[in-house]
Amino acid sequence: MRRYRAKPATGSAPEVQTCLILRHAVALPRSSWQGDDLVRPLSHRGERQAAALARELATEQVRRVLASPAQRCVATVVAIAENAELLVEIAPFLAEGSDGAIALKRLLAASESLDGPGVLAACTHGDVLVGLLDELIGWGAVADPPRAVQKGGAVRLQVVAGAVAAASIVPAPD
Repeated sequence: MRRYRAKPATGSAPEVQTCLILRHAVALPRSSWQGDDLVRPLSHRGERQAAALARELATEQVRRVLASPAQRCVATVVAIAENAELLVEIAPFLAEGSDGAIALKRLLAASESLDGPGVLAACTHGDVLVGLLDELIGWGAVADPPRAVQKGGAVRLQVVAGAVAAASIVPAPD
């Protein structure tokens, strides 16, 4: 795994993939949920955020959609997958409590496997994104990031030849 920004190869232009790593939209508060946390749903605000995210990505070439097994993550990206005529793939490495550095490496490998340029959309949890951002900071790909990505927000990576060429934080829709 390369740890630094990619340098384009001389000659033909390299393929660029986008890896959009979303933090799940706003869910019902843990304190008001009595059931299994894995099935805790989105709140009404979270449903609106998920719909807005799907609208924002409707014009992009989404080629693959991954999500943590948690229902709130799947619900955040299901409309994105439907718009692209894809299924949401459950990715345990995106589950709450997972190692962000490992998640980043797996996501970069997944984006590299896309057939041509396009978007890999993945949904995870705040703790995983913190670890992922720490890894990106260590690689020098993100300078001065926020301490946390808002629920419904994302980290957008431009990936060239399996390496991060650019990274930015995407604010959550209202």
